[in-house]
Amino acid sequence: MPRRGRGAAARADDELEDDPAGAPTKNQRKERMTLFLSRTVRRRLRVMAAVMDRDMSEVIEEALERYIDTYERQRAARGLPPLPTE
Repeated sequence: MPRRGRGAAARADDELEDDPAGAPTKNQRKERMTLFLSRTVRRRLRVMAAVMDRDMSEVIEEALERYIDTYERQRAARGLPPLPTE
């Protein structure tokens, strides 16, 4: 099995060190969420994250952002209003 990259905690520590002002970083604004995946999808996600040397949450977030952006563009093309964000 491929070796996992640095954990999210290690990357968060690096971000805090890079920001001497102590301003909130992107990782500090994230919220915890439970996600249920099939075993096959979970395994593929773990492998993809390891190959990309990224955290699984980062891979999921990027994929979902792309999916939602595409969906919103399709809605706009059909003349539908954007989905509410809150």
